[in-house]
Amino acid sequence: MKGDHAAAARWYELVLTLDPNVAVACQNLTAIRAGEGTTALAEVYCERAYGIQRVFVEETAGWTRSVLILCAGRSTGNVPFEALLPGARNCRIKYAIDDDAQLPSFDLVFNAIGDPDIAAPLGERLARFEAQCSRPLLNPNDAIARTSRHKLPALLDDHAVTFPLLARPVAPHGGDGLVLYDSIEALESRLSTQAGAQYLTAFRDCQSADGFYHKYRVIYVDRQPLPYHLVISQHWIAHYFSADMESHAWKLAEERLFLQDPRAALGERAMNAITAIGQRLDLDYGGIEFTLLPDGQVFVFESNATMLTRYERRSGVVGGLNGLLRQTGRVTGLGTARNEHCNRCVARNGSVGAGNEPSIRLVPRRPR
Repeated sequence: MKGDHAAAARWYELVLTLDPNVAVACQNLTAIRAGEGTTALAEVYCERAYGIQRVFVEETAGWTRSVLILCAGRSTGNVPFEALLPGARNCRIKYAIDDDAQLPSFDLVFNAIGDPDIAAPLGERLARFEAQCSRPLLNPNDAIARTSRHKLPALLDDHAVTFPLLARPVAPHGGDGLVLYDSIEALESRLSTQAGAQYLTAFRDCQSADGFYHKYRVIYVDRQPLPYHLVISQHWIAHYFSADMESHAWKLAEERLFLQDPRAALGERAMNAITAIGQRLDLDYGGIEFTLLPDGQVFVFESNATMLTRYERRSGVVGGLNGLLRQTGRVTGLGTARNEHCNRCVARNGSVGAGNEPSIRLVPRRPR
């Protein structure tokens, strides 16, 4: 049944029919429904799981350390940690943070609540936990808070928002709900139909001279940059799957050059800027997505702690990159480091300079 999510879901639903208080079944259904894209249903199962149980312990034979993973009690907002903290080496204690949970012993803490908007309501709980914790803690909440989309421009010395601009709902990642607008009229039409807060980000067309959009991803581990992947797409929303990377040998070859020697692929100036951004973010684990402008400047799409990490399928076209990941340092002390748009970070002699494509957070008024 491994890999057959539909069959697994039927069995988990049967389990809940027999006993509605099996939290693990709810948690697994959360993962399955989220993977299918049925976010609302995933959220229902997630809330149900954490309503039953706040602490989940996952251990396998041979683990060498126990990691307490702080999670939000919902299906979004958490750093994907399946490959980052592999179960073969880590006893994973997943904790939907509360004030009165009884915790088993642990060696270190990883704060997986990487989305600042999800973490904000939990700020007091996180502060109390951090004040009492005597173990090493990776990605403290104050570092996460600085990566909020409307605060990142100030962190990277950015400026004001103008049209055209991008609108996206708070919390989703991966381009979900992201729309480009050229006028205030079109934007107001959208906002009139949206219930939650929106991020507005100035858009810049970063199409390269070859007619494609190039999106690089770098993972930061202990503030040091590690190359993750390169997406080459015909559309400004560039994702690995939609760019059909695996069907084009020339795209994979360009990506491989980046993975093997990012400094040579990006240039000394750009790589120095990427390194400086990692220091300024000050995250134990995080990532950045960016492109290079024609003059060699670095243009940042996003940079935060919620970067997806995963191993590639061994049988797939890029399965051979798993070994390359280890050779290039993408396997780290945490695990294996591996996913929008437009804040600019300008590299000037290796420093992080100013740009002019920032974000603001827009919260609609409630009707009286």
